[in-house]
Amino acid sequence: MLSGTPQLRTPAGSRRLEAGAVVAFRRGPEGAHRVFNTSTEPARVLLVSTMHFADVAEHVDTGAVLAMTAADAGHVFPAGTDRPVMEMLVEGMEAAGER
Repeated sequence: MLSGTPQLRTPAGSRRLEAGAVVAFRRGPEGAHRVFNTSTEPARVLLVSTMHFADVAEHVDTGAVLAMTAADAGHVFPAGTDRPVMEMLVEGMEAAGER
């Protein structure tokens, strides 16, 4: 935390962060987290990631799935929009006239 007092939510619960705080998150569902500012004062947060590409993450609050293929590229799949991979492959083959 650089400045401000935002909230941090993890699977273990919520707590307020103070300037100078350092937190780390595990990969996977046990590392799910959200930092949000409920204060009227600005908050400045420095985020450092060891993200490996390609990577897939689930947004716990919305159920959306994020598929990152590079630091500035990827796709978001909102909850309920997913389709079975075989269905998508067959549809793609049919569209290409391969079936």
